[in-house]
Amino acid sequence: MSIKVRLMLIFASIMAVILLIFSVYVYYSTVFIRKTAFYDRLWERTEISYQLLQEGPRPDLSTIHPSVRNTYWTILPEEEIIVFDDVGHYTYINEFVEVKIDYQGVLEIIAKEGRIEAKIG
Repeated sequence: MSIKVRLMLIFASIMAVILLIFSVYVYYSTVFIRKTAFYDRLWERTEISYQLLQEGPRPDLSTIHPSVRNTYWTILPEEEIIVFDDVGHYTYINEFVEVKIDYQGVLEIIAKEGRIEAKIG
């Protein structure tokens, strides 16, 4: 095998490895950023839901500014919103899905860590 062919194979191998490493980095960075952005948006929705539910158990969505309503109060598929009182009983729960959750376990994690992010299914 000539030196020219050998150098070409070495160069192609090095470039393939560099491209593979870069592709894996971009993929995992994108997954991390999307997951973080998703949970941050859910956290914002939680805070807005809490503020709206302070007005009553079933807020009147027509009184909310349309940009806020369209951005934060759209219901995601199989989304469950649960608001607990100080004692640990839930004061609001939407009726979109029936997910069996250990609410007491969730409350213990929230008391310890401040918030919980979970994926069911």
